[in-house]
Amino acid sequence: MKSGSQAAALTLLDPREGHIAFQLQNFTLAAGSGFSERSNYFSVRWITTGSGAWDLDLATFSFSSPALLFAAPYQDILLRSQEPITGVCIRFHAEFLCIETHHEAVGCNGVLFNNVYGVPLARLAPEDEPIFDAIVEQMQAELGLGALATSMVIGIAISAAIAFAIARVTLPPENGRLPAAAPEEI
Repeated sequence: MKSGSQAAALTLLDPREGHIAFQLQNFTLAAGSGFSERSNYFSVRWITTGSGAWDLDLATFSFSSPALLFAAPYQDILLRSQEPITGVCIRFHAEFLCIETHHEAVGCNGVLFNNVYGVPLARLAPEDEPIFDAIVEQMQAELGLGALATSMVIGIAISAAIAFAIARVTLPPENGRLPAAAPEEI
């Protein structure tokens, strides 16, 4: 079912453990094909062109570009293309940017990741594309430099990307119910 390609990844390794801490990788997927994955990384897939379906565990979500697709570690994912897809996959280890530990600061746990009732994607407006593109380009530039502060700058950039996505997600009402009306003043 795989019919696509992945360019060489830009990778930041954890100096203590030697595993991948952060990775950026361009990808393409031919029309009518798919790609499956299950990993121990958080992932954000920025779909720049194309449309298809995002199967996450037992749920399916339709999307068209531009869109951001989100997956938490160990989730079974399947990206299926209806039209040819191009995009960028951003992967990061929980030790690089711990969504659960820094929930208050990051604010995306339960919104973009780890929400069994939510939609793990953000649809971008055409005017949002240059903004997200600039964030990804900054990450690519930092990875190319290999400077001492690279991990800090990338951490800030991925936090900015997540905050950008949260602002574009339509949240369902709490517990599937509409919020209670405010009491009227007499």
